[in-house]
Amino acid sequence: MMESQLNQVFLVKKISKFLSLSKKLGLEIEIIKKLESLISVYNGNLYIIGGNVRDLILDKEISSGSDLVVDLKINQLIDILRKNKIKFTDVGISFGSIVVHYKKKIIEITSMRKDLETDGRWAKIEYTKNLLDDALRRDFTINSIYCDTKGRIFDPFNGIQDLMKGKVKFIGEPIKRIEEDYLRILRFIRFSFKYSKKLDNSGMKFCLLKKNKIKNLSFERRINEIRKILVLKNIENKNSIEKIKLFIELSLGKKINITYFSDLCKIERKIGRKAVKENKIV
Repeated sequence: MMESQLNQVFLVKKISKFLSLSKKLGLEIEIIKKLESLISVYNGNLYIIGGNVRDLILDKEISSGSDLVVDLKINQLIDILRKNKIKFTDVGISFGSIVVHYKKKIIEITSMRKDLETDGRWAKIEYTKNLLDDALRRDFTINSIYCDTKGRIFDPFNGIQDLMKGKVKFIGEPIKRIEEDYLRILRFIRFSFKYSKKLDNSGMKFCLLKKNKIKNLSFERRINEIRKILVLKNIENKNSIEKIKLFIELSLGKKINITYFSDLCKIERKIGRKAVKENKIV
């Protein structure tokens, strides 16, 4: 989608003093701009998405590795990286995603895509140059906020408004979003407690409705998401633990004793902080 078309379709906002803010908060902006310069030779466009954008908007220290999207097909992106001798791993290539290793940093880059078919675990995809197509396949409004390297924000579903309110809201029909990938049940819990101290009732009822589908996910995906939940401060109180206990048990495939649950959370958070500093988690 061309720049003029983007401006017409979305209400474009701009982060004030974007470059200095990026450096202050720890965004790898120089590396991102370098990657952008390489793909621009092929008329490609690059956007920052996910946690980095939320941290920038909230003026908080960057808490995760960078996630980028490009409007080039994955094979084009790979050709560019190989020509410029930039290392990458292609573990997610079948889903249009690769992980770049550049100057001791880890950056995930995904081609813009839309889902053609889903089975609750994996999706059959089609590449697109349309930012709205890419946004429509995402889970929550706060996860569909795009930012370019000039600090301009493209926010098709008013994700900024929900972010400021601490509200995690599914894009479109919640049940449809969940059925596309049942991991979104656990992601709903994680994002809710990361940006709020409570679970939104309207979204929670759909997660409860499909809770048993968690078992359809691979054990690795379930545990990876549970680990991310355990490092959140807002789940350490007894009320929060009781609300998510069932989901943790379904993910682990066994009952748990929550007597020392808050201690476990503190340990996981300490380990998690260390891993983020060492850039082991993206």
